[in-house]
Amino acid sequence: MSLQLQSYGSGYSLYILSNVDQATAPIQMLLHNFFLILAPVSLLLLLFSSIIASRSIVKPIAAVVDLPRWVGDASESGGSRHAISRRFLKNV
Repeated sequence: MSLQLQSYGSGYSLYILSNVDQATAPIQMLLHNFFLILAPVSLLLLLFSSIIASRSIVKPIAAVVDLPRWVGDASESGGSRHAISRRFLKNV
C-alpha cells in the first residue's frame, strides 16, 4: 500500500507495512466510547438547564397573571397602591 504523505523528491514513495485501520482501532474505540458517554450526559445537562430556565421564566409570568386578583383583594380590603406593589414584588 502506497501512501503519499509528502513529496520526498522524484522517484521516492513511502510505504506503510501495517493496516491503517488496525493501527488506529484503539484510538477509534476510545473516541467511540467517549462520545457514547458524552451524548447522554449532555442530554441530561440540557434537560436540567431547561428545567431551571423554565422555572425562572414561569414565576414572573404567573405573578403578572395573578396581579388582577391581588389588586381586587387589596382594593376590597382598602389597601393602598403602595401595599399592592409591595405584595406583588414580594411574591415575584
